[in-house]
Amino acid sequence: MASMAVDAPMVVNPTSGFSRTDGTQVRYSPGRKRNFWERASPMEKFLMVLALILLLLVVILSAVLNSYSGTPPVKVVHISSSNGSTNATYCVTPACVTVAAAILNAMDQSADPCQDFYQYSCGGWVRSNPLPDGKSIWGTFGKLWQENQIVMKNVLEDDSIDVKSEAEKKARIYYMSCLDKNETVDKLGAQPMLDLLNKIGGLTSRLPTLAMWNFQNTLESSHNLGYSRMSLSWECVEKMRGIRLETYPVGSKGLGLPTGGYYPTRVLTAYLSYMTKVGVLLGGEENSTRAQMEDVIEFETQLANVSRPFNSSSEGRRVALKIMLLLTRLSCKCHRDFENKRRFDL
Repeated sequence: MASMAVDAPMVVNPTSGFSRTDGTQVRYSPGRKRNFWERASPMEKFLMVLALILLLLVVILSAVLNSYSGTPPVKVVHISSSNGSTNATYCVTPACVTVAAAILNAMDQSADPCQDFYQYSCGGWVRSNPLPDGKSIWGTFGKLWQENQIVMKNVLEDDSIDVKSEAEKKARIYYMSCLDKNETVDKLGAQPMLDLLNKIGGLTSRLPTLAMWNFQNTLESSHNLGYSRMSLSWECVEKMRGIRLETYPVGSKGLGLPTGGYYPTRVLTAYLSYMTKVGVLLGGEENSTRAQMEDVIEFETQLANVSRPFNSSSEGRRVALKIMLLLTRLSCKCHRDFENKRRFDL
């Protein structure tokens, strides 16, 4: 009986499954149809992922190459030795050639670098770049600054160059006003400066007596006009030496000459003549102006003597600190009245 069931012929029923002639039926369900990824073998899946990665790399490289398409190519010359082997490459673009020539011209290859490396590396530059008139020091940064100034001068003066931003337009207008091609400003002479001096108290040399001049009023007026740090400087300090106190330390804005070392020299004679001449051109009387300029130089000399030790010794720093504290107390004493008047004037 079992043998007959096994050997019986089998008929396929496309709707319900398999059936045998002996009446035994085996049913099945069609199931879910597999997609392309599920039907693929592991090797096919690996190859598809690899192809996708390579395609992504090609897209990225294409974008990078496209961004560099506007850059001019760098020309490289391969130099061969006498035996025919290539052993070096050199950039021959205009920028490379210019920089290389500048470096070679700055060197002094006749000097021994083991004996004088500065002469070897910079001797050519020093020889071909003498100290310009009016300069006490000169170097590569100063020369670069001067060349940059020339470039800006040409841009500001050349009307054929189209400037688009408001900053560039205002810079050109400001520059052309300084040129004063119609001599409009030059015809005014010293009058604008005299008007400014009159606003802050006028020249003391033209006053009948020095007692008529008020330092506090002059300082307030100059501050309100924007000249707040002509001779003195101050700043707000909330905490000083561990004391939580809002103070306004007052100090020297600077010296008329570059450093304190100029004051005990003969430069003072030329300095005095210069200040006297400027004072006379502004309407001052020569004798009284010279006398006042001598007082100014004497005061600056004393100020230089006080300021100089600040950078040289701890004792000098202690002296400078004492002076600053005294000035701070003085500034705090008159600060309230000064600020009230300043706000009222503004």
